[in-house]
Amino acid sequence: MIGSLIIEMLLGTANALWLKLPDTGSGWSSATPMWLVSLHMIWGLAILFLAIWIAVLAWRNKIAKWNLWNLAGIIGIIIAFAGGTSFLSEVSNNGASFTMAVGWAIAIGAYALALVSVD
Repeated sequence: MIGSLIIEMLLGTANALWLKLPDTGSGWSSATPMWLVSLHMIWGLAILFLAIWIAVLAWRNKIAKWNLWNLAGIIGIIIAFAGGTSFLSEVSNNGASFTMAVGWAIAIGAYALALVSVD
């Protein structure tokens, strides 16, 4: 999960460097290269599914610490996803970009703490 989150951050950084967006308005239809932003979104969605799968496994195996940290990770991923959706809806919204970063930091922190707290 941590590796997947790092790849997501690198894809987001690549988007920040090479994605061409209008100064204002929606970026959904005018972002170029669209494949780069699509890859970032698809990878993010895959991470959400992976987090849900980890939650199912932790719940089935009754690993309480993983349940707690994975819930925090899922919340971070959802925050980042919401920030990304908001950013593409109004590309001049720097707060949405910051929200993506905060969500990512929550998620990676949660999974890192899960690794060090498991008995």
